[in-house]
Amino acid sequence: MTPGRYGAVAFAYTPPGSQTKGTVELAVTFRDAKGQNIPGSPSTMATLKPGEWTVLAVPAQIPAKVGNREVKSVLLVPIVNGFAEGEEVYLDDVALYRLD
Repeated sequence: MTPGRYGAVAFAYTPPGSQTKGTVELAVTFRDAKGQNIPGSPSTMATLKPGEWTVLAVPAQIPAKVGNREVKSVLLVPIVNGFAEGEEVYLDDVALYRLD
């Protein structure tokens, strides 16, 4: 992974009429050479407005190292939390862009 400034994005949606209290989070998880997660990675969380796509955007300065662990890759992790059984949530276009 080339160190630098990146932006992670994802789009989330719940259908019109949904009355969920759930949230969606997008995490940019730094990983070492063994594929192990490195603590301290950035994320953002949103509550969705039914019938509208919500953009989740995470600015991420990806360093060469965190402590003594080299950042070899990143894993984009969308986390869906608090939705009741039968509630619908859609995720689309999860991506990572280099900004510099």
